[in-house]
Amino acid sequence: HEATYEDLLGIQGQTGKSRAPSHKGTMLSVYVVVDEERAVVGTATLAIEPKFTHECQSVGHVLDVVVGDRERELEIVAALMAKITAHAKAEGCYKCLMDCRPEQVGLVKPLGFKPKEDQMAVDLTAHGKRKENEEKSHPKALAPRSRALEDGDYAKNFMGLLSQLTSCGTVTENDFHERWQLRQKNQGQVCIVVEDTKSKHIVATASLMAAHHHDAKGLVGHIEDVVVDSKARGQGLGRVIIGEILRVAKERGCCQCVLNCSEKNMPFYAKHGFRKAKVGMALYF
Repeated sequence: HEATYEDLLGIQGQTGKSRAPSHKGTMLSVYVVVDEERAVVGTATLAIEPKFTHECQSVGHVLDVVVGDRERELEIVAALMAKITAHAKAEGCYKCLMDCRPEQVGLVKPLGFKPKEDQMAVDLTAHGKRKENEEKSHPKALAPRSRALEDGDYAKNFMGLLSQLTSCGTVTENDFHERWQLRQKNQGQVCIVVEDTKSKHIVATASLMAAHHHDAKGLVGHIEDVVVDSKARGQGLGRVIIGEILRVAKERGCCQCVLNCSEKNMPFYAKHGFRKAKVGMALYF
């Protein structure tokens, strides 16, 4: 939709970035493009998510891309993405992610973004309460405990679990400690784990990054890095970790949660109220 940046967020300035208030969400870097009359004709936002994977590099999330001048759409989007990707690289990101509508895919493909996975979304304001027996049920073969990630979880095979999802590279205990401390400083990011109290191993995990979206009129929870230990699958741990991360998102004031997943995993998330929303795009550096 056509809009000035002042209409969207109440901030206007020269081409460049402005730090938006984080409140309970992730700190955002907002970029704008202005025309010859100093009217804002385009805007995009970058949220940085520090990761434990890929040798503790980060991921840049491109949010709220809006263009007001349709005749110069390609030019404006290219200018915004050039600024954002340069910033993401400087912050140690190994990739940028952006979700867009199917008709917008052709707009960002020339800039290096490629379709990766589909985005699914769930409206937390309409998400009913889980049944009491479902909320408290746990796999009988395990003694699981859901909680936030702790500094000592490096010794409980947390990195080994993440390596079942994606490449982690070499992450020392000191690397883990430094990354954990950094994430603790950001109220908009939390990692939930399920620990098997019998084996003292982490058997499931998921992360949440809460960020303000102007189109959602509030916080949106980005769910990342969902994985269940291969040796513990088929016991309901996926239901446990997703239920817990949605509960935490609602507690933190999120009105919606989104995640990207492969087509084969869509039926699982659909059971939790998620519906296909957009196309997930990725740009790797």
